[in-house]
Amino acid sequence: MFHALSGLYFSKFKEALCLICDGGGEIPTEVSPYLELFRLIESIFYIKDNKVKPLYKHYSMAKHDFFNNFKEKNVDIKKENIDIKLSNETCGGYKYLKYREEAGFKEHEEGQLMGIAAYRNTNTNLDKNVLELAHKAQEETLQERIKLIEKAMTYNNCKNIVLSGGYHLNCSNNFKLVKHFPQLNFFVDPIAHDGGTAVGVAAYDTYY
Repeated sequence: MFHALSGLYFSKFKEALCLICDGGGEIPTEVSPYLELFRLIESIFYIKDNKVKPLYKHYSMAKHDFFNNFKEKNVDIKKENIDIKLSNETCGGYKYLKYREEAGFKEHEEGQLMGIAAYRNTNTNLDKNVLELAHKAQEETLQERIKLIEKAMTYNNCKNIVLSGGYHLNCSNNFKLVKHFPQLNFFVDPIAHDGGTAVGVAAYDTYY
């Protein structure tokens, strides 16, 4: 929620659908406070007239995939008027982290993986396997973001879209989203990483 409020504050939109994607946030307390293995990886909020309405939350236990006791790939729940998905999927920001590790980059070097994706079809001395991983990370997560935006548009006809969460430091894919949905008004949170949640907390305390 604080990612959403940060992005909305900077956007100056009066209303917006706020889409958040990162490597993992809160646990699904709407379902149970004891599901510690799950972390929120993508969500949709609708904010208007100083009211925050959570619409969709996707929690995943992929970070703990060495556990095999979650046999269902997806469980969909309606709770407190929120569409909630529990899964063991690698998705969005967490998927990017996994590909970054597989490519041999160090922690916090996701930007380097993103950058070299542009060199996939060029003459370069870069390792071809790493280039393929970079391309997969960009393309697969882009398609996931497209689907999340399409899902957001099923909730109402608001054309203002705020993107936040660490994944949306991905400038290249953000641009592709803008091109893919020319009918929408996009705004990317300038502090999309976790530091921006401090702005969201301040906005919440002031306006909500």
